[in-house]
Amino acid sequence: MTSFLSGVAATLRRSSRDGWRISILCAIPVAICAYLVALWLERPSGQYSVFDHASYVIIACIFVGLEVLLLTRRWSTTGTVMAVIVMVYCQFVGKLIYLLYFNPQPSLTQAEFTETFFWIPALFVLSAFVPGLKRGRVVVVLFFALFSAISVGYIIPNWRAGRNFGIIYALIEMILANVTLLTLTHNFLGFKERLAKTSARAETMERLAYQDGLTDLPNRLALEQDLARLVRERPQNTKMAVAFVDIDDFKLINDTRGHATGDELLSGFAARLGRAKREGDLVFRISGDEFVVLFTNLSSDMNALVVGERICTVLAEPFEVDGYLLDISASVGVALCPDDGATAATLLKHADAAMYTVKHSGKNGVALYDASRDAFVEDRALLVSELQQAIREEQLELYYQPIINLETSRPVKVEALLRWHTPTRGHIPPVTFIALAEDHGLISHLGAYALKTACFQVENWAQQGLEAIVVSVNVSAQQLQDPNFVPLVKSCLQSSGIAPERLELELTESTVIHTLEQVTVTLQALRRLGVSVALDDFGTGY
Repeated sequence: MTSFLSGVAATLRRSSRDGWRISILCAIPVAICAYLVALWLERPSGQYSVFDHASYVIIACIFVGLEVLLLTRRWSTTGTVMAVIVMVYCQFVGKLIYLLYFNPQPSLTQAEFTETFFWIPALFVLSAFVPGLKRGRVVVVLFFALFSAISVGYIIPNWRAGRNFGIIYALIEMILANVTLLTLTHNFLGFKERLAKTSARAETMERLAYQDGLTDLPNRLALEQDLARLVRERPQNTKMAVAFVDIDDFKLINDTRGHATGDELLSGFAARLGRAKREGDLVFRISGDEFVVLFTNLSSDMNALVVGERICTVLAEPFEVDGYLLDISASVGVALCPDDGATAATLLKHADAAMYTVKHSGKNGVALYDASRDAFVEDRALLVSELQQAIREEQLELYYQPIINLETSRPVKVEALLRWHTPTRGHIPPVTFIALAEDHGLISHLGAYALKTACFQVENWAQQGLEAIVVSVNVSAQQLQDPNFVPLVKSCLQSSGIAPERLELELTESTVIHTLEQVTVTLQALRRLGVSVALDDFGTGY
């Protein structure tokens, strides 16, 4: 007995997490009492029948069994409701047959129809509202079809015989009424389901609009709204900070290890940011490798720096991704409210500027926004725009540095050197505009221009009677990882008409060392074309 009660208690505890199960557990005893009361009142009411007397006892016993199953064996809620529907419909069909063919009191038949058989739509609704029990509606419809077939089987012969028109009328009225109620109920439930699906789709769309799909962090749209709200609601005499976090050299990881590894790294990075923040702070992913952390209720500027340095410390531990241990760092720029801006847009802009300050200072660090650096950031953005225009309009020039054979004093090779001279800025050092091109996805266009121009220039010299000279063109790591690079080289050779052995591609040793696995296939394809490859800065630390 003790074990039985313990099992019941455990089931009730589990049932507390299932609202439908609790409802059924409470409803079954009520149904049992209802059948027992009906059994007791049958004779005094003058509506006693052998069928009702027997069926009420059987149904009450079945209900007791179902209650025990729910309590001790945790029978499913849907299975219990399905059993109730089948049991009640079996009673309906049996009672219909009894009333039509075996009822000793035909005068009570019409009243019995009215009292008993208008429960059919109620069972239909019950089967519809219990989760996962849509098949219960099919059972209801099938039983109603059987119910109607029995009724029609009674109506036709009695109609032809011209007898029992009262019962025939009651049967037709009952069938039509139930068809009407079932149709209306079905349409209502269909509308309810469509409305629920529409609401679910709207909730999904809203979640997708405000949530990053990879990391499950709030996205840029959520950031703009939350930051604007926090700025408005910031208590006086307190500060808040916007930390702009950018993973250093993430593109290199994406290119060398693949996008799947990059995505896994981003997920792990987001999880660590979540551990680095304090309670009440918010983390967002706003683009590929860029995250924003909102720090609230800061007492001083130093608090923002401490929290920013904590982020760098948490990220310093290697990430294990796809079997690799990846050491990464991040550049963190911090803007304070209200010191560095009083609007969400201004704070984000200034935090981004502070982050670029860290990038240009060697990466892997934290910096507070400095208004004096604004001019530098704006000038850099303008320089990127000018470089894009220069590439479109082919304003860059190639200078050729000859390599002389000391024995013959004749040039045997020239190195193509890309130079950029602007009317307003004058000479822009290659170290400046090459880095800009790599950071902003322009290096492929820049490299294609240099390669094409160099090939045509060598062929032009040959047509002028100069000896065949080899031209050396510098190539970046990003170009080697571009799947269109080898077709580009082949196209330049074919369109210019120079022999492949007159083209040399010069790589830095660091480029090959850091991307060896990825560029091996490209280097082999270039060798098959007949193009030679040379290493620059050989032996300088690698």
